[in-house]
Amino acid sequence: MRRVLPLLLLAACGTVSATKPPERTPEQQQKVEEAIARGEVRMGMVKDEVRRAMGKPSRTSGTTYNRKPATCWSYLYTDIYFDEEGYVIGWQSAVG
Repeated sequence: MRRVLPLLLLAACGTVSATKPPERTPEQQQKVEEAIARGEVRMGMVKDEVRRAMGKPSRTSGTTYNRKPATCWSYLYTDIYFDEEGYVIGWQSAVG
């Protein structure tokens, strides 16, 4: 039993932040991949896609966005907001 508990904890931690990308047509997925290659974020992206586009955030925090619970990933000049399921719901940029 001692060996099973750490594995169960590890498995639980691995699934908490995992978000499955939405089902997309091949054309939609191609546009997402092109945005990632340009370092751009699009509505509906998941955290893994944002990480691929922008890199690791400098800070993460819990917050609200449009009066709903959200997670904020902060970068140098941009804050990206995710809903509770891990999808991009908006962003704010200090650069035009």
